[in-house]
Amino acid sequence: MATSYVERLQKIRLTHPRAYERWSEEDLLFLRRSFDAGESIETLAEALQRQPGAISSRLRKLGLFPAGRLDTTRPTLPLGLGPMGTPSDPVVTGSISLRFKWRPVLANEETPYVFPGPVTAFMQKRYGKPVVYRWTAHADSSTKPDWLYVGSTKCLCPERLNSYLAPERSKTNCRINLRLHQSLKEGLKVSLEILSEGCLTIGSETLTSTDLQADPFRLAIERLLITCYRWQGVQLLNL
Repeated sequence: MATSYVERLQKIRLTHPRAYERWSEEDLLFLRRSFDAGESIETLAEALQRQPGAISSRLRKLGLFPAGRLDTTRPTLPLGLGPMGTPSDPVVTGSISLRFKWRPVLANEETPYVFPGPVTAFMQKRYGKPVVYRWTAHADSSTKPDWLYVGSTKCLCPERLNSYLAPERSKTNCRINLRLHQSLKEGLKVSLEILSEGCLTIGSETLTSTDLQADPFRLAIERLLITCYRWQGVQLLNL
């Protein structure tokens, strides 16, 4: 058994020389700084001579994934079956590198919006456009959110925000409104943010505000973020 383990380790270290070595403080500092700078999992694995899975695992332990970027890997799937067992096209999956930044919604030039404040003229001018947005709630002393809600809209202000401030018939809007007020009562900090234009990168492609104007594309980004957050174990209010 020991020989088998040694053989497997030697094989792994042919491509990842430092696999399963203890992490030094210098390595952890390099990992933090490089990840915050936007380096991909693959690049970090090559630089640290470790397996991509080890890099992802260490980032999760450091609590870095939910804060700003999600890198996920799923195995390639075999030929699937369509309706009634008929063959379907092969499902090709692999590594997805999704890098992005959220920025706070502002009530004026300098002040972040605070729920349940009204929609200002400044907000209507700046955010009356298609965006992907998120509500977050967390304690002031923690960067890890208690929960997230990710959405997309043709016009954040005033239409979409007002639907949360004064929900009428929508069950979802009423549910989110109730949760927002409950979080405030619990002493949590509630933030409204939007996906920063020009900072969303999928692989080597950087997406712009023009891309977000297309309803199907904007919805696809929303769904992708929701799926990735679920993989990371973040509590989501999205059903």
